[in-house]
Amino acid sequence: QGGKKVEKYTSEIAELEQLVKDHYKTPSFSNKNFEVGVNNKLVLNDTNGVLNNYKVTSTNGINLSKSGNSLAIVGLKLGNYTINLSKEDTKYSAPPIVYTSNVSQDVMSAGKFPTLNAKFNVKVIGGKLELTKYGEELKYQNNSYKYDNKLLANVGFDVYADENIYNLMGELVYKKDEKISTIKTDENGKAYLDDLYLGKYYLIETETSENHVLDNKKHEFTIDYKNDQAIALEELTLYNYLPKGSLKLLKI
Repeated sequence: QGGKKVEKYTSEIAELEQLVKDHYKTPSFSNKNFEVGVNNKLVLNDTNGVLNNYKVTSTNGINLSKSGNSLAIVGLKLGNYTINLSKEDTKYSAPPIVYTSNVSQDVMSAGKFPTLNAKFNVKVIGGKLELTKYGEELKYQNNSYKYDNKLLANVGFDVYADENIYNLMGELVYKKDEKISTIKTDENGKAYLDDLYLGKYYLIETETSENHVLDNKKHEFTIDYKNDQAIALEELTLYNYLPKGSLKLLKI
């Protein structure tokens, strides 16, 4: 008497109630869309704390590794992928049965619960090339002529693989010296190329504009991750020049 009342099975009841409450919960990233760079890793943490109860179905093109309520995703091949999650009952093989009676106590036989399913989407994206092209312009200033740089539009390039390019699955994507794309600078002197696998490439100018001399040099660049980049970005700046002549003076 007068003491603190202790309820029997309080913790057990609380645990059961929490299990029932969490039964239909899906991982917090269900039905969402994510991006990961090719050859890069994305880690998703389930804030609902239920991923550990779900089976993760792997798919060709990405690598999945589950640890507790965290899921690590590595992009192997460019593309769009759907990751399926399923929660299955491994204890029972038959559904539950409930017995009811008007003259005695109702009784239930435990059984298998329906499989719960969830999913989310992952897009594996490649590296990017951002090219800036400058050209010369002749200006008259302070009683003299001088050359200055301007952003040059409508300059075209062919882009090639500078080595055999493979994805992380070991599949050959491009052969060395294979042409993979054509790009052209816009009104801001910019040209872009997306979805490149990691590796070495080069580009060659195929057309110029505004009477500039065609640059026939081979310009090499590498797509790789730098300084913890989420996306492998390579920035390249090139210059074109106006044709030059020579002046010969003859004094008599």
